[in-house]
Amino acid sequence: MIVTNITPCIKVEKENNIGGVDMYIELGSKVKVYYDRDKSIVGFIGELELGLDEYEDDILHLLLENNETYDIAVSSITDIEEL
Repeated sequence: MIVTNITPCIKVEKENNIGGVDMYIELGSKVKVYYDRDKSIVGFIGELELGLDEYEDDILHLLLENNETYDIAVSSITDIEEL
Protein backbone atom coordinates (compact mmCIF):
# COMPACT_ATOMS: atom_id res chain seq x y z
CA MET A 1 0.00 0.00 0.00
CA ILE A 2 1.01 3.59 -0.57
CA VAL A 3 -0.21 6.74 1.13
CA THR A 4 -2.52 8.62 -1.22
CA ASN A 5 -3.66 11.43 1.06
CA ILE A 6 -3.13 12.87 4.53
CA THR A 7 -5.82 15.24 5.79
CA PRO A 8 -5.13 17.31 8.90
CA CYS A 9 -8.20 17.45 11.13
CA ILE A 10 -9.40 17.59 14.70
CA LYS A 11 -11.48 14.86 16.31
CA VAL A 12 -14.55 15.98 18.26
CA GLU A 13 -16.23 13.52 20.62
CA LYS A 14 -19.86 14.23 21.62
CA GLU A 15 -21.82 12.29 24.23
CA ASN A 16 -25.20 12.36 25.92
CA ASN A 17 -26.91 9.93 28.30
CA ILE A 18 -27.90 7.65 25.39
CA GLY A 19 -24.67 7.36 23.40
CA GLY A 20 -21.90 9.18 21.62
CA VAL A 21 -20.53 10.13 18.24
CA ASP A 22 -17.12 11.10 16.86
CA MET A 23 -16.77 13.89 14.29
CA TYR A 24 -13.69 14.76 12.27
CA ILE A 25 -13.44 18.41 11.19
CA GLU A 26 -10.76 19.37 8.69
CA LEU A 27 -8.43 22.27 9.39
CA GLY A 28 -9.73 25.35 7.58
CA SER A 29 -13.38 24.31 7.92
CA LYS A 30 -15.91 26.94 8.96
CA VAL A 31 -17.40 26.14 12.37
CA LYS A 32 -19.62 27.62 15.05
CA VAL A 33 -18.20 27.06 18.53
CA TYR A 34 -20.33 27.34 21.66
CA TYR A 35 -18.41 28.00 24.87
CA ASP A 36 -18.79 29.27 28.44
CA ARG A 37 -22.44 28.10 28.41
CA ASP A 38 -24.02 31.06 26.54
CA LYS A 39 -21.39 32.39 24.11
CA SER A 40 -20.72 31.42 20.51
CA ILE A 41 -18.35 32.43 17.72
CA VAL A 42 -18.02 31.58 14.03
CA GLY A 43 -14.64 31.08 12.44
CA PHE A 44 -12.33 28.73 10.58
CA ILE A 45 -10.35 25.98 12.33
CA GLY A 46 -6.75 27.14 12.51
CA GLU A 47 -4.87 24.73 14.70
CA LEU A 48 -5.14 22.88 17.97
CA GLU A 49 -2.37 23.72 20.42
CA LEU A 50 -1.85 20.90 22.90
CA GLY A 51 -1.08 21.70 26.52
CA LEU A 52 2.39 20.86 27.76
CA ASP A 53 1.03 18.40 30.32
CA GLU A 54 -2.29 16.95 31.50
CA TYR A 55 -2.95 19.97 33.74
CA GLU A 56 -2.60 22.61 31.01
CA ASP A 57 -5.63 23.16 28.78
CA ASP A 58 -5.47 22.62 25.02
CA ILE A 59 -6.24 25.72 22.93
CA LEU A 60 -8.31 25.84 19.74
CA HIS A 61 -7.23 28.67 17.42
CA LEU A 62 -9.92 30.07 15.12
CA LEU A 63 -9.38 32.46 12.22
CA LEU A 64 -12.27 34.93 12.09
CA GLU A 65 -13.69 36.44 8.90
CA ASN A 66 -11.99 39.77 9.71
CA ASN A 67 -8.61 37.91 9.71
CA GLU A 68 -8.21 38.16 13.49
CA THR A 69 -7.50 35.05 15.53
CA TYR A 70 -9.55 33.90 18.49
CA ASP A 71 -8.27 31.37 21.01
CA ILE A 72 -10.61 29.16 23.05
CA ALA A 73 -9.65 26.78 25.86
CA VAL A 74 -10.93 23.34 24.88
CA SER A 75 -12.35 22.74 28.38
CA SER A 76 -14.71 25.72 27.94
CA ILE A 77 -16.23 24.45 24.65
CA THR A 78 -19.75 23.07 25.11
CA ASP A 79 -20.56 22.32 21.45
CA ILE A 80 -19.12 22.73 17.96
CA GLU A 81 -20.81 22.39 14.59
CA GLU A 82 -19.43 22.51 11.08
CA LEU A 83 -21.10 25.11 8.86
